[in-house]
Amino acid sequence: MLSGLLYTTLTLVLGSQLVAADVLYELDNAKGTVYYDLTNKLCGDLAAGDPFTPDWAETSGINNGIPFCEGQGTATLADIGSNSIVAMNGNMVTANPAEWCGKEVEIFDSNGEQIFIPDGPFFIWDACAACSSASIIDLSALAFTTIKGGTCAGNNPEGLTVKVLDKNIMNWTGMGSAGSDSDSGESAASGSASVSSSPASSAASVAPAPASSAAFSVAPIDNNIYNAIPTSSAESVPSSSSSSSGPSRISYAAQPSPSASSNTETCTFGLWQCNSGTLQVCNYETLEAPEWVTITECPNKCEITDSGSIDCQ
Repeated sequence: MLSGLLYTTLTLVLGSQLVAADVLYELDNAKGTVYYDLTNKLCGDLAAGDPFTPDWAETSGINNGIPFCEGQGTATLADIGSNSIVAMNGNMVTANPAEWCGKEVEIFDSNGEQIFIPDGPFFIWDACAACSSASIIDLSALAFTTIKGGTCAGNNPEGLTVKVLDKNIMNWTGMGSAGSDSDSGESAASGSASVSSSPASSAASVAPAPASSAAFSVAPIDNNIYNAIPTSSAESVPSSSSSSSGPSRISYAAQPSPSASSNTETCTFGLWQCNSGTLQVCNYETLEAPEWVTITECPNKCEITDSGSIDCQ
């Protein structure tokens, strides 16, 4: 009888070990930011204290940006159709997309409660430059408001714990999300739209055309003043992250349609420009009007190509 119980106990323990995925990377005391909204109805009520104008994710073009992990694929955030996509440390993700793209992510609020949304498990499918120099995870508006208890107004949620698991929700092949199966054989998002086979003209970024708020992340902060989180943030990245030097070329996430490579462009929310060797995005520093915000210096090259790619070297 005792041996039978022992066998059962060992079986249960071993079984649980087979099911549980190892934690590859853990981010403690993280801050959540928001950069896209596939529901197109969240975070856009200024009267309620939200950071954006109505339909912001559509009018800015961010929903039609191509996430970094699409590689040579052309599927936009809207094509993939999952609010579970998150963007994380750009240095880490761009340095080794095969290791990080598609990995499942668990998010816990400041009380230790795990966050769930109807779209299924969170997974990395984008790279975020601002997340390389601060403890930040960039999210969909649905995930962001879920963490905040149903509202987008007020401060960014802080004190989050983020765990990247050794389990693929989407397999990275460098050829995009079309036909990519997860470890379990299921699609990344149960209700996702079919992947478009044609390129999205509004996508912007370097080679794989990433999609996150890498620099674009406009998120609510104290005193109802909203701005992009600069990559020069004083917050440190955990030592477990990859080398801070990152790739020689900076890859930004699914960005809205960029502006021409000049500083004469009218500042319209979501547009990008190269002002000499400075990469800038038109963003809300206050609620009054958008203005050009410096994202980073590109000492060797700053160019926005005719195809809508941002090349910052």
